[in-house]
Order: sequence, then structure tokens, then C-alpha cells
Amino acid sequence: MHPLSNAFTASTSGFHPDFFSESTLPLPAAVAAAADPAAPAIRYSPDHHGSFEQFRLSEDFQRANECVRADVGALVAFIDAHEPSRGDWVRQQFNIFLENLDAGAFSRLDELLYRYGLPALHEATQLVSGDSTVNCTPMALQDKVQAILRLADGVTVCAPGVTSNLASAARDLALGTGRLREKIWQAKEQAVAQQLQKRVSDWYRNRVSQLRDELALFQPGAEAALQQFYANNEIHLVNELWDEMADQLGLPRKNDPLHVAMPFDQSIREVEKSDWRESIRNSLKPSAIAMTIAEEMLRAYEEDVLQAGLPLEGPRDSGLEGALAATGRATSERFGLPASEALNLYNLVAFEGDDYRVMKDAAPLAVELLARMDKLGLISGQPQNKGHWTEQPGGADYTLFVYEELAWKVEGCGHALQGMAWTDVDRSSALPVILKDLRDWSEANANAKASVNAGAPAIPPQGALRHVIGKTLPDVCLHEIPAAWVTDQTTHQALRDRLGLGLSAYATYIEHRWPAQLTALVNDCVRNRVTLPTLFRSYEQQSGVKALPPRRLVLACQDLTYADPCVAVLKHWPPDADIDFRLKLCLGNRLEFAGFQLARRAYLFTHRRSIPQEWPKPLGSTKRKP
Repeated sequence: MHPLSNAFTASTSGFHPDFFSESTLPLPAAVAAAADPAAPAIRYSPDHHGSFEQFRLSEDFQRANECVRADVGALVAFIDAHEPSRGDWVRQQFNIFLENLDAGAFSRLDELLYRYGLPALHEATQLVSGDSTVNCTPMALQDKVQAILRLADGVTVCAPGVTSNLASAARDLALGTGRLREKIWQAKEQAVAQQLQKRVSDWYRNRVSQLRDELALFQPGAEAALQQFYANNEIHLVNELWDEMADQLGLPRKNDPLHVAMPFDQSIREVEKSDWRESIRNSLKPSAIAMTIAEEMLRAYEEDVLQAGLPLEGPRDSGLEGALAATGRATSERFGLPASEALNLYNLVAFEGDDYRVMKDAAPLAVELLARMDKLGLISGQPQNKGHWTEQPGGADYTLFVYEELAWKVEGCGHALQGMAWTDVDRSSALPVILKDLRDWSEANANAKASVNAGAPAIPPQGALRHVIGKTLPDVCLHEIPAAWVTDQTTHQALRDRLGLGLSAYATYIEHRWPAQLTALVNDCVRNRVTLPTLFRSYEQQSGVKALPPRRLVLACQDLTYADPCVAVLKHWPPDADIDFRLKLCLGNRLEFAGFQLARRAYLFTHRRSIPQEWPKPLGSTKRKP
């Protein structure tokens, strides 16, 4: 697979490139500055050194070994100072590691250690050197001790295991030091893991479905065995893909020693892997990461409020407000934020007149976190002012702000809000945006140009629409979002994900709203070889009155399906000239086709009250009589 270039096109928003660098850990600048720079990490690089044997003969090899000993000495000294009862054991473990390294006990896998493992060891040492432990909380200090103890326990195994343990220790130490940075990197890794798991799971399920529906290869119990194989090996399949993408996404490698082959003669194509990798990278937006962390923090605050014996809503008074603020500081400390950096109470609690309520919408808190990310130098771009509106009927004035996939409103519409930057967001309260706000915004920002569209409601920013879709009930999205508002592919996908419709129902939903999207869906089904039985299963999953899938989709899936499965499916649906013509050609036998027609007629008659008896007529076209 050809690696993606690190030189991605610059954009007006997003994480800085270092966020996707394999060498970047969530290491605060202050900690990096405090670490001892006298012994920089030396790693083996094929581009720089050539073969590993050439590296062994170079001065860098000797310098790398000296650096390793200095790093090991620093880790042992840290344990001697903070956990003296374990000092001798840690020293013994690292001595075994150094002896193995000197004796060539790792054999041909030395290259793995010098390329990935020893630089990770140096990064771990940086995090316990110099002033990095000054003012360290007892919990953070103990986390460092435990990370080094785990590392000492894992440096005497095989080279892949040592390399994995070194990388994990460096990451654990960095996360334990990083405060907000810790949560950012954790959210990133969780997002990648979830997306990879879903993509691999979907891919595998589709291939098993193809074997069942197209090839009819299954003997009794064979499908269950394939499903059990996946359940047993999913982690290894995902880990392998993780490592393939690690360098491009700035992830620590899993270094899973078990490589599992698929149980059938198919594998994930390189072009699919490349598409997945690019899609995952594009999804790792600051706004998405901030929202994930904000939702976790808000849930934690709600739990802390309840544990403190405080109601989640009620009348406001000064004593209660002080208790809510103290709880907010305690929650902040749980996430590694000191009292001086505690979360803003007004992004945790909504105060409305004489009442208060703990917020359910994490968007205001996500805005605060983005401002903190900007202060840390992690992101680029500023909030975008997208215009104002007056809440109907006769309410307050608001201004809409958008950053990527996050939208919020600020009360007022004066000149001071025109160029608001992240450094200004704490001067005004960020408020959640809901679907009604976008309707009011759309009416207020109607197209005023002298054209046929004069006075037509404006289309909301797609990032704001995606944000609102993500927190609006699926049934409301289904019926209340105007088709004209959805203008790009990313928003279409967000809407599809939120609706949760199966293939058949979703195709019916978009058929007349967005014909181009149906074309794209049909092409996607052809590319993924979706057969008629797969389409029929999604049709059967509809609740209530079932709607027939679009004929175009049926025809496309029919072309990918053998005759017997076609007969098994099409007998449940009404006759259609084009569908029947193709089936007749496929069967090649008039008697078989006549038998199919009789079976279909009988089924439709016995189910005439529960299933459609004819296909909807396509808009703007005529149909031949079957």
C-alpha cells in the first residue's frame, strides 16, 4: 500500500500537522522544556542509515546505546526516589534487558527495537526527568510510578513485546502528564479504534453475506463457524490495520504479533484501506474531539452533582450556586485540571432567572475546550460568524457561530461579535443551537438578491446543520429537515447515520428528495456487490407499512444475484416489466418463469393487506405493462 503523504493540503481549520505525526505524543511544552536535552533520542532510520548492519557500524549505534543506558538510569533513579521498596527489582529487570540487548538476544528483531522501541524509552524518560515532577499531584506521581513498574515487568520478553511495552509506557506517562492534552489523545485513539472496528466488522459481514447469497457455498454450521472466527480474531484484524495506519495518523503501534489470515479467499483491498485511512483522518476534527470530551466531562459533572446530594435543577440561590461551583472544580480535578484551570461553571449549568439546571447539551463546554486547544497551540482557524436572527416570536437577537462540525449562538448581534476569536469566547456565553434556531436563521437570512430565488429561505451552514442533526431525534430529522438544506455529501452521510434506516428504507427516502444521492447509493451497492437477498433483508426489517425499494436499486442488485435467490426474493414483490424481463432471461425456461409467476400471484393474494400490490410509478416517466 502506498503511504499517504504527510503534506496534506492546508485548511482554514483543524489540528496542526504535528497532531498526525508518529513522533508526537501528548507532551506539554513545559514538560518537554524541563526534560534533559543533553541526550537526544537516536533512532535507526533506513532512509538515513541504510541497512541495519550499516547502522551498527555507524557512530549513531554507539550513541544510541549510550542514550539507552542513560534513560534506564533515569527511570531507576525515579523509582528509587518515589517507590524505593521496588528499586532493586526494577534495576534487576532493566539490567536483564540491557544484557539481552548487548548479547544480541533479540536476533534479527533488533532493528524493530532501535527503530521504534528505544526512542519510545527516551520519550518515557523525558517525562520523569528534570522539573517534570515539580508540583505533580500525588495521583499523577503514582501514575508515573505504575507506568515504570509495568514497563520494567515487560522489558524481558521478545522484541515485539518489548517494543510494544516501551511505546505503551511512553504514551501512559505522557497521558498522565498532559491534562487536557491527555484527553485529546485518548479521544483520538478511541475514535480511530471505533471506526476501524466498525469498518472491519461491516466488511467481514458483507463478505459472509456474499458467500451465502451469491455462491451458496455454506454447509450446515459453516456460517456460524465464520462468525465465531471473527468474534475470536476481530482484535487482531483491527490491530493489523491500526499499525498500517499508525504512521499517517500519529498513533502508537499495537505491534500485535499474531497476524490472522481471512478464512476465505478474499482480503481487504489496498484501495479500501487507503479510503478508510483518509476518511478516518478527515473525521479527526478538533470540533469532534472537543465534543466527545465535553460530553464525557458533562456526564461526570452530572454524576458529581448527584453524589454531592444536589438536585440537577431547581431554584437558584447563592449557597447552591457556590456548591455547584465547588463541584465543578472537583470534576475538573478528576480530569487533571488544577483549580486555576477549572471548567467554566456557566458551561456546565444554565442559569435562567431564578432557576438553574445542569446542562444536557455539551456544545457550550466544547466551545470552551476548543478555546483551550487554541491556547495550547494545537488547532488552526477561528470561529466563523454566520449572521444573526431574532428569535421568533419577538424574542432576543442571536448570532450564529460555526467551527467545523460545532455550532453555537451568542446573544446579541453587535459589531463586537463580528471578529470574535477563541481568545474572546469567554467574554460571552455560548448557547446551544437547535433545529428551531436554524429555521429562524434561515428565514432571517433569506436570499434578498433580485432573482427567482428572492425571498427564499437561506440554506444553513452545513457544519451547523450536521451539528444539529447529531442531537435531533431521528423522527424529527426524517420529517422536518428541508431537502434543500442538505447540500453536501458529508451532511447526507450524517443524516443517514442519524436516521438509522436500513438500505431499502433509506433508498426510498432519498429517491425523490435527492435523485443524485440515489444514483450514488446504487453505484455504491454495485461496487460492494450487494445482492437481492441483502436488499430484501433490509426491506423486511422495516416496521409498520413496508415501502418497496426503488426499482433502480432492485435492478442493480438483481444483476449481481443468481437465478434461484432472485426467484426467492422477487416472489414477495409485485410484477414489474423490467424486473420480470431480466428474470425471464436469467431463468431461460418458460415453465420455470410461469411457475414463478404463479407462486408470486399466490403470495401477493394471501398478503394483499400487508404488502404493496404494485410498484410506485416513477416521477416523470411511463412504465411498460408487465
